Amino acid sequence: MKLMTALVFIALGAILRFAVTADLSWIDIQTLGVIVMLVGVVGLLLPLYRRLLAATRRRRERLGLAIPTLEGEEPDSMVIIEEIDSAHQLASQARPFLEAEGYSDRRIDELALVFAANNVGWKTEEFIDWALTQGRLGPDPNVDA
Repeated sequence: MKLMTALVFIALGAILRFAVTADLSWIDIQTLGVIVMLVGVVGLLLPLYRRLLAATRRRRERLGLAIPTLEGEEPDSMVIIEEIDSAHQLASQARPFLEAEGYSDRRIDELALVFAANNVGWKTEEFIDWALTQGRLGPDPNVDA
């Protein structure tokens, strides 16, 4: 459903619910207005939900490459999510220090993902030390992990 169509449904439903006072014996117009408004809201939210799923899928595909697996084995989605969460936490905790050292946000995120995926360590201090050995623009972290 397009944006304008969803907005028309919401407006039409609001008119039926709040502005129309007619009483028909075979249908409740106010209830019909609520139903039409709900259809409009679902029409607004469904494309947003689809975009969110697509973005998550693309992010998971990009980040899944950095997570080592056995040959032919698909990574468990919960493991990927845990690795990503761990990487985000490490990056956010170490970001002020590493930015002061000249690291870009993208480089910090890349390093944090590889650090978490390869189980190099768990503590923020370990991550900072490891990131400093990798360099600001240095070699590919997948090779040096």
